[in-house]
Amino acid sequence: MKTTTKTKPSSFGFHTRATAADASAGTVPRRRASNTTPRALLAPLIACLLLVGSGTVSAADLFSVQLNDTNNAAHTATAGGSSLLDLIEEVIKNKNDFASFKNADFTSSLDYLGIAGAIKIDATSGEITLDIPSIKYRRVFGSIAGDRDDIADDVEDWLLKGDGLGVYSKFLKEMAKKSLVAINDGNPSATTARAATRAFFHFGFSPVEDMFILPLENAKNDAKADAKTDAKTSGKKSETCALPWCDCATRNRYYSGLALQFSAGNFTAGDFKGTYADFSIPWRAHCGRRVDLAMEINFNGTEIEDAQVFGFGLQFALPIHIIKADARGDRWNWRITPFAGADVRGSMDMIDGAGIWMAGGVSALDFRVLNWFALSLVNQLSLHKSVAVPIGDGDDGWSYGTGGFYDSEFAGSKASGDLDPDVSQLVLKNALRAGFAPCGWFFGSVHVAHTRFLRDATVKDYFTFGAAITLHSLRDWRFQAAVNYDTGSHYKAATATLASVWSF
Repeated sequence: MKTTTKTKPSSFGFHTRATAADASAGTVPRRRASNTTPRALLAPLIACLLLVGSGTVSAADLFSVQLNDTNNAAHTATAGGSSLLDLIEEVIKNKNDFASFKNADFTSSLDYLGIAGAIKIDATSGEITLDIPSIKYRRVFGSIAGDRDDIADDVEDWLLKGDGLGVYSKFLKEMAKKSLVAINDGNPSATTARAATRAFFHFGFSPVEDMFILPLENAKNDAKADAKTDAKTSGKKSETCALPWCDCATRNRYYSGLALQFSAGNFTAGDFKGTYADFSIPWRAHCGRRVDLAMEINFNGTEIEDAQVFGFGLQFALPIHIIKADARGDRWNWRITPFAGADVRGSMDMIDGAGIWMAGGVSALDFRVLNWFALSLVNQLSLHKSVAVPIGDGDDGWSYGTGGFYDSEFAGSKASGDLDPDVSQLVLKNALRAGFAPCGWFFGSVHVAHTRFLRDATVKDYFTFGAAITLHSLRDWRFQAAVNYDTGSHYKAATATLASVWSF
């Protein structure tokens, strides 16, 4: 006996579950449902994904397990899914695809996020042996009566209340070094990489118009600049423009502003496909001629096959203008920005996630080559470290029972302990950017960036190729759009970004 589970792909890369009619017709084998928020929450992705390309996505199991009867080599069963806890429960309790193994001795091998044989579960009369080779951990669970339901409860108690959280934390750390879709670290879709990328683009990339619009306060003797001063800007800090054919002096340099930004995209990591979306609120306030205060709030969601990942992030920065271009002919801008932040991201499907803080700095050096063309060199280094997240405290802990934090047949349990995958990563990012301003209401840029994980990672480095435009339709408002394409070892991703920016 051998069974295999699959899903059927939809036209936008999401995986639809087999219907009863499909199953009865024998066209699509059954696959267990994920026990988390419905995928409909990510429906807004579809519109933006059309910008970066979509297509039929082949299904792959994040987790799969094969059971082999110790006493009957012909008796095997294979199943997969996107919920780790559900799959382990079915193996131990011999449910669904493994019902034929009830009271039978067996060996099993579980593939975790593409890592073959990451967890092994073997059963003999009255005992269950758990083996995690990557961290050299082995433990035997048993009961006097030999009832596997009782043993499953013991495994659950160990994981949620005993030293299991510590063991599992070590396991997550090892998987981040090997898996292309680990949540916390080691790949371009991980929390460390995404946090570094947000800081890089928000704090490292100068607004393109800043490369060309120059403050009038340094051009008092510039008769041409004075002649362009717009009476409408009286009482505000107005400015002249490096572009002689544009009436840029009617525009103010707005040091303070607020934006609403939405990004969406899809990625391929080995055999796995995913989609993601995030919503950010960047904000910047002018605190002096050379110092700004910046902040960014981010909400994000990712779907990897059928598994859901959700997160929240907050970043603060202090841009310091070392050199500022002026109307007397200085063509250089140099800004150094220290920043810090924290992200919390996790998945109950994958039983993975962490709280990760970061600190770093980014340098942006701009040089105006021509009146309408400028080059920028952007360099960033950031440190990322996880913190222990308390998972409940006795009767006050998170409920893993039906109707609680996680809907599982491991009924009514409470978690107690700390989960810390011990993330400690350095991320180095470097980019070369070219900006152009053919007229006063349109600005554009193209860039190529290189990202490298300086500590253990599955994808050691990757490149990003991108382009962006900014349209000034009103004095106090502008529209921005950008596209980016990431490519690395066994990894590809495409992202589209739209932003609405208000200045004040």
